[in-house]
Amino acid sequence: MTETTRLETLLRHDKWIVCAGLVTITVLAWCYLLGGAGMSMSTSDMTILSFIPYQHAGMSMNMPQMGMVAGNWSVGHWGIVFMMWWIMMIAMMVPGTVPTVLLYARVIRHAQRTDRTTRITDLVSFFVLGYLFSWLVFSVIATSLHWGMEQNDWLSMKMITNKGWLSGGLLIAVGIYQLTPLKVACLRHCRSPAEFIASHMKNGKPGALQMGIEHGIFCVGCCWLLMFLLFVGGVMNLLWIVFLTFVVLSEKVLPHGEYLTKITGFVLIAWGTFILITL
Repeated sequence: MTETTRLETLLRHDKWIVCAGLVTITVLAWCYLLGGAGMSMSTSDMTILSFIPYQHAGMSMNMPQMGMVAGNWSVGHWGIVFMMWWIMMIAMMVPGTVPTVLLYARVIRHAQRTDRTTRITDLVSFFVLGYLFSWLVFSVIATSLHWGMEQNDWLSMKMITNKGWLSGGLLIAVGIYQLTPLKVACLRHCRSPAEFIASHMKNGKPGALQMGIEHGIFCVGCCWLLMFLLFVGGVMNLLWIVFLTFVVLSEKVLPHGEYLTKITGFVLIAWGTFILITL
């Protein structure tokens, strides 16, 4: 086997390692959510609960029994809720970034045909870590908002907003954001991996980490308000989580997904308006 043939074999091997790594991260994240994300109820139980009226005679559970602390949160509970949000973001967002990560790996493979000073998997790992760090920062903000809503008694024990004006307002806000130039610009970066990599390419592990963070920032800018719709449909409602994941993935990877963004925006505005006028 010639040196060139061995190199080609190794490069293809790296591609499969990258794919396997992304799949493993996503599967583990979904398993964590399905297992209850550290709460005393699984997502399947919470999903069923979300369809049962709050006043149902059989629903006498209180917040502490569900592993949730009303009012003041302990440090441990902060950690549980933060991990719930961050791993939820990983489960929902990693599938949509697969095209960018694979293209980044391909660019590195071609660049390193003559200079293989750093392993492709190392660079890709730093890229993914940077991407996940961006969502970690978002998860800190989401956890703080979660805490604030519980402090003000704006969340039911199902982790759903119990104020009609808040649900309607969130839906309208997200719908309007879907139509803004900022949303369009961030989505364009997410939908154009080649353009992003060409304009943000950096060398070495620090460069890969920075690229991942930058890509994550665009992704957060694209989807951050959509993620707050979890408060409307249920933070641990599995069906709602899957639906939002489908919306995000469709926007990023389907042909003409940018039109879905506009349709979603108008639907959310109409839905929120309906809730407000029927209060």
